[in-house]
Amino acid sequence: MTTNFIEMPLSDELVYRYSIPLEGNSWQLKFYWVKRAKQWHMDLRQEDQTPVVLGYALVPQFPILEDVPLELYGLTGRFVLMPVNIAVATSLSQDSSVMPEFFKLYYMYETEA
Repeated sequence: MTTNFIEMPLSDELVYRYSIPLEGNSWQLKFYWVKRAKQWHMDLRQEDQTPVVLGYALVPQFPILEDVPLELYGLTGRFVLMPVNIAVATSLSQDSSVMPEFFKLYYMYETEA
């Protein structure tokens, strides 16, 4: 088995979205800062805008969407938000600019070698 890592763009915009190919399909991702909760959230939609997950809170160093059966939609991997500096590993909710500056978001999945 080979583990594949796809780095996904992060931004300091308070709301942003983009389309990205993952495991042979195009996916729509939306990220937004919820000021009241002091937390980033993510929406995942299929290419035709059918929602898969809405309002999922991003947590560093934790398999994001692990509790969602993504296999039903053709995704076998997981999203992971990793700190680039371990000193900020738990500081994601300080303010909105922390995430794109100190974290990287990956989609990780395995394929047959």
